[in-house]
Amino acid sequence: MRLKRLAASPVFYLIALFSYPYFCHAQSAQFEGLSVQAATGLQQQTVKVEGLSIRNSTFKLPDQRYDKTVVPFYLGATYTAGLTANLTLGAVLEYSPISNQVSLSVSPGYAFSEQTQGYFKLGWVYSPTTVDQGVGRSPIPGYMNGGLAGAGVKKFWTKNIYSYAEFNYIKFANLNFDSWYSGLPIGGYARTDAFNIMTGLGYRF
Repeated sequence: MRLKRLAASPVFYLIALFSYPYFCHAQSAQFEGLSVQAATGLQQQTVKVEGLSIRNSTFKLPDQRYDKTVVPFYLGATYTAGLTANLTLGAVLEYSPISNQVSLSVSPGYAFSEQTQGYFKLGWVYSPTTVDQGVGRSPIPGYMNGGLAGAGVKKFWTKNIYSYAEFNYIKFANLNFDSWYSGLPIGGYARTDAFNIMTGLGYRF
């Protein structure tokens, strides 16, 4: 009888109302806040050089393709906020001290438990590069902009320390260039894309 009276009282509804945000965000709250992280893995890059021709002429040259596997290293900072009991939304800033590549992404996520989270990444990438000018000529610096899409899983092992694994695909906009080949001035454009598999460790403040 006392329980029925308590459930029907205004006090009960006030307690339930003010407690709802806490219980609603119980799982996603474990992933909220500022974090720093570092990751490495394997990255496959493909550069397709197309539209090659001798400048100021109609003479065409065959297309070229270059494939390369590298071991990237990224440092990152993330900030995550809980939206509902399970849904999160984060921002991710990453930098590679090897290539000076920078990326900025939004990262919606889902908290499967208080320790495990799945997430997606969608963002922008900036990467400096150089255009080879042939034998005896200095390369010309340039840059590439592109888009990034990825997915990953994060696992907390303590209150602050976590590990994560993710897959990313990067597609750069075409890079138009002028160069030299066997003493002849040539021009064309390069299409570059890459995908990587990364694992890393992070610390949440």
